[in-house]
Amino acid sequence: MTLKWLWTLGINTVVVLVVSAAAPKSQAIATQSARQPLRVVASFSIIADMAQHVGGDHIHLTTLVGPNEDAHVYEPRPADAVAVGKADVVLINGLKFEGFLPRLATASHTRAPIIELTKGIDKLTSTAHEHDDDQHHHHGKHD
Repeated sequence: MTLKWLWTLGINTVVVLVVSAAAPKSQAIATQSARQPLRVVASFSIIADMAQHVGGDHIHLTTLVGPNEDAHVYEPRPADAVAVGKADVVLINGLKFEGFLPRLATASHTRAPIIELTKGIDKLTSTAHEHDDDQHHHHGKHD
């Protein structure tokens, strides 16, 4: 899949495809969502906006990195570990965007599937040079 092709599909279709792809990973998600809102954790605000738009009243959404926050320097709070631990599904960007996630997933003891939304896409390689800023984060070639 190319990004141009995904863009022509529309963001709603892309999110539905991604969330649908998560269903086979956990039959419990589909069963639980029929009874109560699905507990969804989104790694940052853009993914949260998409999930809320698609899930509506059928989800209880927690956003880890909110608007105007920087995921590159984000430090999870204890409440984030609790939310991830109780989640039915965790939606992330992938491509090493959420550097904090491996530690958070381990600390939370989550059993939820962690769905990487960029998995399987054709990645665009950045033409800008990598750099370190004052926070010492590395963008990498797919930022």
